[in-house]
Amino acid sequence: MLLAILLWLALAVVAVTNGYIGNTWVLFQFGETWVEPYKVAVIVTAIFLASWFYIRQRRETPWAKAAMVASITWVFLTVLFEFVFGHYIMGNSWESLLEAYQIWNGHLWMLVLLAESIAPFVIGWRFSMKREQ
Repeated sequence: MLLAILLWLALAVVAVTNGYIGNTWVLFQFGETWVEPYKVAVIVTAIFLASWFYIRQRRETPWAKAAMVASITWVFLTVLFEFVFGHYIMGNSWESLLEAYQIWNGHLWMLVLLAESIAPFVIGWRFSMKREQ
């Protein structure tokens, strides 16, 4: 569990840095249309890399159990951070925070949570297939 939390903290640093780059450089270079897809693509890639590292370090643990720990930990911490930091530190309204979850309105944030949910399982399954060969 400690490794999952440490990797989530690293992902949080990547996400905040990525958000800054997206809202400055990418916005300036490519326009508003490409900011959210850029940010989501970068963080989803980072999630898969963190999942690879996590599952690799947890080889002695059954991969499905390790994947479950990472998935639940990462999604919980992400949602908690998003709402606590977003509302109480950044001052965003609850409505604007919930709007980010409306994929039917073109918001891609749910893809990040989906990646956190499935990436450890995909990577764990892939590692298990390699061991069987």
